Amino acid sequence: MLITVRQAHPDDAAEIARLNEAFNDLRSTPEAIAAQITRCAGIETMYLAAVDERIVGMASLRLLPNICDPIPYAELTELFVEEAYRRFGVGRALLDQIEQAARAAGADQIILLTGFKNGRAHTFYHALGYTMYSFAMYKRFEP
Repeated sequence: MLITVRQAHPDDAAEIARLNEAFNDLRSTPEAIAAQITRCAGIETMYLAAVDERIVGMASLRLLPNICDPIPYAELTELFVEEAYRRFGVGRALLDQIEQAARAAGADQIILLTGFKNGRAHTFYHALGYTMYSFAMYKRFEP
């Protein structure tokens, strides 16, 4: 099983939409995703993992400058691997790429958010050295 990881391009939008639909929900179209890849360049970068040339996973790194800190803020904003390809090192390969990119950009840590009840993700991240960091909250705006 050959795992490769590369940066996503606008022409990967249909594959990203397919993965995102399986991961969360699809609130966007492939056309909008392609435009967002270009629009977010330099802020958020999507990486795709392929096994024997089939795209089976994705991860995204958001890098933001800080007004009060010269070190950039790095956040893993997405990580998903198709069920059939889990536990083969695909998620680890994606996360390795994200961490390398964050370090290369000058970040000294990476933050991620995951659901309280997502025990499989917690186990995965803890096994790779991630620890509890903060309590996150959100507020949804009504249309």
